[in-house]
Amino acid sequence: RHLPLECQTRADPAYSRIEEERYQHDALQQRKQVITALRMPSDSGERRKAALDSAMRAATDVPLDIMRASRRALREAPVVATHSIRSTRGDVGVAIELLHAAVRSAGITIDANLASLKDAEYASAVKKERQRLDAESAADAESALSMVTCG
Repeated sequence: RHLPLECQTRADPAYSRIEEERYQHDALQQRKQVITALRMPSDSGERRKAALDSAMRAATDVPLDIMRASRRALREAPVVATHSIRSTRGDVGVAIELLHAAVRSAGITIDANLASLKDAEYASAVKKERQRLDAESAADAESALSMVTCG
């Protein structure tokens, strides 16, 4: 069986590599931003605080983007699972578990960063989105896994 056209595009390894490289680049830039802000002289006052706030927001945005991308993939997981053949079900199951682990891991990073965010409204919005992405991803992962582990 073949995957539906809409899944073929998203399942394209080149598409995945481009997204992965972008997230790696973003994560590296975010780390540099945090380190630069932390290395600013403590007597920099408001400039240092603003730099740290911006860096911590970026440190939260990167894993949130990873959660969103993994969520998009998990949304398609039940479709992929229903079109998988017996010989690929193990691989599909592993992919589903890895995507779900990516969602959970990014969520842990977000939770660790939330206390450092000074913008309470933004922190609240991120927390709500993080919880929604986690719940939706868990439901789709469970549904898709049931399709590849049965019969």
